[in-house]
Amino acid sequence: MSHFSSLSIYSLQCIKCKDPKEVNEGCICAKHFLKLNGNMCSTKCSDYNLDTSINQYSCVACGDESINIDIRSNYDQIEKSCTCNNPQRLEKKSDLIPVSTRRLVEFYDSNSSLPIIKHCLQCPFGKAVIDKNIIISADFPFHTTVGVKYKPDPYTCASCPDPNMFFDKSYNCICADGFIMVGEKSIGSQACIQSLPSFSTDYTAVRFNPTSKSTGKYIDSIILSHFYIKAASDCEFSTTHTATENDVMRACQTLANLCVLHSYDEGSTPCIEFQSIVTQIQLSTFRTEEELWRVMPWLYYIDKSDIVTKYRGITMQMSLSDQTGYEHTLTFIAAKYTVDGNFLGFVNLVDELMYCGGNLKTEWFSFGKNRQIEYQCDLNDLLKVETFFYDLFITDTAMKKSHITNTGENFLYPVPVLSPNFVESGKLPNSNKNKNDDRYTRRFYLFDNLVRFTHPILCKFKEICEIFNLEQFHIVI
Repeated sequence: MSHFSSLSIYSLQCIKCKDPKEVNEGCICAKHFLKLNGNMCSTKCSDYNLDTSINQYSCVACGDESINIDIRSNYDQIEKSCTCNNPQRLEKKSDLIPVSTRRLVEFYDSNSSLPIIKHCLQCPFGKAVIDKNIIISADFPFHTTVGVKYKPDPYTCASCPDPNMFFDKSYNCICADGFIMVGEKSIGSQACIQSLPSFSTDYTAVRFNPTSKSTGKYIDSIILSHFYIKAASDCEFSTTHTATENDVMRACQTLANLCVLHSYDEGSTPCIEFQSIVTQIQLSTFRTEEELWRVMPWLYYIDKSDIVTKYRGITMQMSLSDQTGYEHTLTFIAAKYTVDGNFLGFVNLVDELMYCGGNLKTEWFSFGKNRQIEYQCDLNDLLKVETFFYDLFITDTAMKKSHITNTGENFLYPVPVLSPNFVESGKLPNSNKNKNDDRYTRRFYLFDNLVRFTHPILCKFKEICEIFNLEQFHIVI
């Protein structure tokens, strides 16, 4: 094949680009053309029965009879490019046998450092090359399976979204023997689990609690259907299954968020599952309550309301004005999570409260002062943003070692949250006049645009607050 090693862009006559497009590196040439600097492209490589290199700077040969058949590529006279002749997509449902495919790889001449030939190398077990010939519709040039969209690429061995999945002979991702497929592909990528969680029935039904103008009702949520089973299984069976430590932590955070979306209702499936896992950990490890929250997300305050509100764990001295040795402003920091349990870091609460625009003046954080803010907001804009979950802390400047960040910075003291939507035994203890039965919690969200959207909703002004379930909460210091 040495006679191809000197065939490069410098030996071909340059012509004007066919449909040139200006980009940072110059012209993007049409398929099969070689490109030069500026708006110029060379003669087609296909005129020589050659393929173009990936960067379109060289003409490259495909294999011939002298090449080992295991790595040989062939020249496709229709596509005018090298191909590995991977299997066609089976239309019928296949068995638990992975498809065997090969990907194109460029090999370079040792002297010129130019690509001279393309070979085919076998993909690892479970992975597959997504070729154009398996695309069903020309109007949608992608292959979709288990909620993932794959763009055809003959040079890449694509992976399924779960390590316990593989591509079958229909190029669909399926779970390996002994695993169960879970998740809603219309929401995101599906996953494989080894065991169903202990509580896995009626988990999609979310109760929207009554307000002064509405009655409570249940709605099946496709969001909960997508996240719950995987999160609950990975969190519950963390010590016996193959999930990584980070996956387990994320799963337990997801499960906690789903419980919060149920208004902490201890009769809801996510909250029952969460409390069951907490109990298992306590019984098996004899962890104290403080040690437990280092393993699992902290959701509920166990103590009665008067103990929570009267506890004085913050040691910094406060003043109504700026005085030496005293603090006169409060700094709130929040741990921020996505619904699927990803920790986004610590954020300043000031920036998060104004989720519908506007600026929050810092006078609200002055000690001993209150501030009421009213402004107009188009809640339809919340359809375009993401719902986040928060664990709230206040900075205690009198203690320099933080149990949260462990960086020697100011201590972050956990702040109890009182949510009027909290549900206990079907009732709303935080919305009545009796303060003795109040239940304090840790995690909260500012608005919910997740669980209600089982179908597209056209928001009407009189219904919009019910649709978004705008959360109210009070913090206790």
